[in-house]
Amino acid sequence: MHRYKSIPNVFNIKNNAMKTSIKYILVLSISIFLSCSSDDDGGSDPDNTSAPLAGAWVPESYMLTGSVVLATNEINERTLISGSGSEFGATLAFSENPNNYAFSGNFRLLFITTDPAGEETQEVIDAMLSESGTWEQNGNRINFTTDLGDNLQASVQELSESALRFTRILNDVETMGDTIITTNLNESYIFSRRGN
Repeated sequence: MHRYKSIPNVFNIKNNAMKTSIKYILVLSISIFLSCSSDDDGGSDPDNTSAPLAGAWVPESYMLTGSVVLATNEINERTLISGSGSEFGATLAFSENPNNYAFSGNFRLLFITTDPAGEETQEVIDAMLSESGTWEQNGNRINFTTDLGDNLQASVQELSESALRFTRILNDVETMGDTIITTNLNESYIFSRRGN
C-alpha cells in the first residue's frame, strides 16, 4: 500500500444526480519510495550504471505522467495527470554497511489534471518529503524496503560519479468505501551527487 501524504487532487464523482467532491491525497514524493513494483528495464547500458550509489544526491528534475481511475457502482471516471517538480530543497542519501537510505526535504510541484469536467492546474508550493529504509542494488535496479514495509523498485538509466537518473512505474489499487481508486503513474527523476 502506498503512503499518500501531500499532493492534493480533487476528483468529482457523480452520485445519483448530485456531485460529490472527494479529496484524495496522492504523495508522489519525488523519491523512489512509493512504487510497489516496476517492470521497465530502462534499456540501460551496464557501463553507464556502475558508479557507487552511496552518498548524498540532490534532485534536479522530476516528471510525472499517468492516470487515476475512480470507480463506484455508478461511475467510472479517469483523470489524466502530468506534472513536474522544481525548487528542490531535498536530499536523497544512501549509506553502506548497513545499506540505508533517507530522503527528506521539500520541493514545489506543479501538476495538471484532465478529466471529463476539463483541465485543472494545481501547485503545491512546499511539498514535504520524509522516507527512509534499506536498499539493495542489482545491476540497473535499485530495490528499496521502506520503514513502512513497502517494497519498491527503480530502473536506473544512469549512475555515474556525478549523476543518478532513474524511472519507476507506480501501480496501485485501493478501496475507500464503495470507491475503487486505480493509480498508474510513470515517474522520471534526475539527481546530482552533492559536492560535484
